[in-house]
Amino acid sequence: MFHFREHHFFLILCSDFTNIEVFAGYNHIQWRLSGISGYDNEISLGLVYFSKKHFQVLANSYHSFEAGGAFTEVAIKKGVRINNRFTVGGLAIPGFNSGYVADGHKGVNHGQLLARASYLVVECMELYAYTGYNKAIDRDIDVYAGDELLRDFFWSGAGFSYLF
Repeated sequence: MFHFREHHFFLILCSDFTNIEVFAGYNHIQWRLSGISGYDNEISLGLVYFSKKHFQVLANSYHSFEAGGAFTEVAIKKGVRINNRFTVGGLAIPGFNSGYVADGHKGVNHGQLLARASYLVVECMELYAYTGYNKAIDRDIDVYAGDELLRDFFWSGAGFSYLF
């Protein structure tokens, strides 16, 4: 059976403009895959475009120092504010490998659907939970050993964010 676990520790700096948000971040990842542990450090750059409260277009690119490559995701996001504190939403995301998985195939390698709910506890602290489904695209383990990690699977998580 395939057992994989990740823990992420983020620091993200963000700047807002009229309809655009730009952010840069650092992420320390600790992972465990079937009894083998490791870690990675990443930097990221992202862009969010807000379309008059109808939807958002997001683009994120992560560079892994461990792998020496990048991974990029582009998404369409739609959120609905239930009240002043509670929001639900969904995203559709294709992912592109550019050496992030060094021995995986380059280009589009997965599609993802994600559902998310968040609750604003106080002005600057949010609790959230999410669940998603990943669909592998062009998986070819005979040619690319790293494509072994591409699978169709459900996943979920929870967390909190503090804005300052």
